[in-house]
This record gives sequence, C-alpha cells and structure tokens, in this order.
Amino acid sequence: MIYLSLKDKIESNSVKKTIEDLDKKQIIYDANKLTVDSSKKLKKSKIVICNFDIDKIKEYLVLNKIVIALKRNKVSLSDEETNILYNNKVYTYSGKNELREILSYIIKRENIRNKVFLVSSLIITLCILTVLKFDLNINKTKILNSQSLEIAKKEEQQKNKKDEKVDFKKENIVFYGDSITDFYNLEKFYENLPVINSGTSGFQTKDLLNLIKERVYIYNPTKVFIMIGTNDIAFTDLTNEELVNNIKEIVNRIKDNRPKTEIFVESIYPINRKTDNDIVDSSMVNIRKNERIKEINKKIKKMCEQEKVTYINMYDLLTDENGDLNLDYTVEGLHINDKGYEVITKKLMEYIEPNSKNKNIN
Repeated sequence: MIYLSLKDKIESNSVKKTIEDLDKKQIIYDANKLTVDSSKKLKKSKIVICNFDIDKIKEYLVLNKIVIALKRNKVSLSDEETNILYNNKVYTYSGKNELREILSYIIKRENIRNKVFLVSSLIITLCILTVLKFDLNINKTKILNSQSLEIAKKEEQQKNKKDEKVDFKKENIVFYGDSITDFYNLEKFYENLPVINSGTSGFQTKDLLNLIKERVYIYNPTKVFIMIGTNDIAFTDLTNEELVNNIKEIVNRIKDNRPKTEIFVESIYPINRKTDNDIVDSSMVNIRKNERIKEINKKIKKMCEQEKVTYINMYDLLTDENGDLNLDYTVEGLHINDKGYEVITKKLMEYIEPNSKNKNIN
C-alpha cells in the first residue's frame, strides 16, 4: 500500500497515474483528506510519498515506512538532516520519471524480499518439524550424552555463522558502467540479491558523470561498483590522466551526494587482439591495447588509494598465460561471456560479503 502526503493536488494526480501504470493492484490513500480512518490506513501502508518536509519524514520513519520525498529545489541541510535524508529507507525525486524508476525498484525489491521470506519460513518450519520428531524419539536418559552435546555444539556454530551473514534487506547494490556491465546478467549471477544494473552499452566516463543522478543517486545505494574506461580508450582523445580524473570525479560526486555509500572501482578489463583463432573480432577490439590499459589501471589504483575507496584488480584474474584476455572468458576479444562473468562474480562477492576471508585489495 502507498500513502500519499502531497499538498499539491496536481502532483498527487500525477503520482496516482504513475503508480497505476506500474501496478494497478496498489491501493492509494490521499493524505489531503486526512481522517481517523485514513490514519489507520497509513499504519498499514509500506510506502509514503510526501513533500520534502524533514519533520514529516521523521514521523514517517518512526512508523517504519519507506519514504519517497518530492524535492524540487536545492535545500540547505544540517548534518542531522543529511543523515535522515540518506537513511536507506528515504528516497528523493524531482520528476515523475525519477519517481517511476524508484517505485519500480522498490516494488521489485519487495517482491524479492517476500520470496526470500517465504522460502526462509518454509525452511524454518521444516527444521522445527525435524527437531520435534527428533525430540519425540530420543531417549530422555541420554539427553546429555556426548552425541547430544556434539549436536548442540554444531547448532551453536551454525547460529554464529548465520549471525555473520549480510542482511541483504538493508542493501542496495548498484553496478555502474558500460556494455560490459550492461551485458552482465545480474539476476542470474546474484539471484535474490538487491542488485541494480546501471550499465549502458557505449558509455564513456563523461556519460557516467552526466547521468550519475538518474543511474546512481536515486537508488540510495549501500554499495556501488564502477567499471569504466575502455570506450574512452577506443573513441576519445583523452590522455590517461584525464580519463582517470573523470573516474575520480565520479567517485567524489558519489561521496558528496551519498556519503554512506561504499565505493568500489574495478580495473579496466584486458582485451585480446590475437586473430589466430575463431573468436577475436578485430573491429570490435578496435585500437585498445593491453599495454595502455595496464598503465591506466596503475593510475586508477593510485587514485583509489588517495580517495580511500576500494580498488579491485580484475585485470589479472581475466588474463591468460600471455597476459591477454583469456579466450575462455570472452565473446570476441572485448566483451565477457558467462564463464568470464562467473569469475567476476566470485571476486565481487568477496566485497558484497564483508566477512569473506578472501577480501584482499590488490
């Protein structure tokens, strides 16, 4: 259920139309006609769409609502208000297209959570039934024997292990980049995780800068994985320093606008120019060369160290014994196939799962 708390009737009607287009099953309550009955309905709603009013946003957060606030103008905020605004349940929009993207994401995320909850409930029920059956058959005189103690010990270990796992209900993970990100089937490789693919084929660093609000900020991400630069090498006259400065600007804008977001910058991936095989397409690889890619990656790594964000050396994971993109991992010498994405996913999960023992910055 979605609860409207917009003073502007025109905007309220526009929001209603947007929601109806997305999901006709959603029930909408208009706060402009606030009554005792509508107050009860507010308590039942999951999402509140309201004007940008910090006091009102605080009230809705106390009620444990997901808040989407209409923010038309730049507003000067205190540190306390900034923390409230960037709470992982607060989103802002300035136009119906942004609202549409936010609602689409939230509806999709809630559907995933409901599926996860249903599966978890079934597993817990099965476990309880198993335990009850075990209790009915166990000999009470042997309840404290060594076997029972061993079972109790294992259950405690499992409980501790479970407590260490990430609560993905609080995560919004954005992948931001070019076609290599765009073609990355996140739903396949990160099943039931809250991931957003903000990659677009052909994008260069300037495109990521120009569209950062629409592709990153609106999702209030907890983590952002950035992988960009190969198209700048092929299609622009940017120097290595200028290219890396653009990536630095992307990082700094995210830090300024979403200060609680963890930022991860991947190295530019290697390519394969060798044509003595049936895979490599020279026209697709274009003028890209691994020698230059490696030089740029050194500068990206240094920039990440200076900006205190995480650099991920994906380059070395994807190369063969000759230092070229492994032909087992590529479609035509540039783009990645499913086998390559499996390698990439395994590496990135070390950063998505913060308790991983293999989380090393290369």
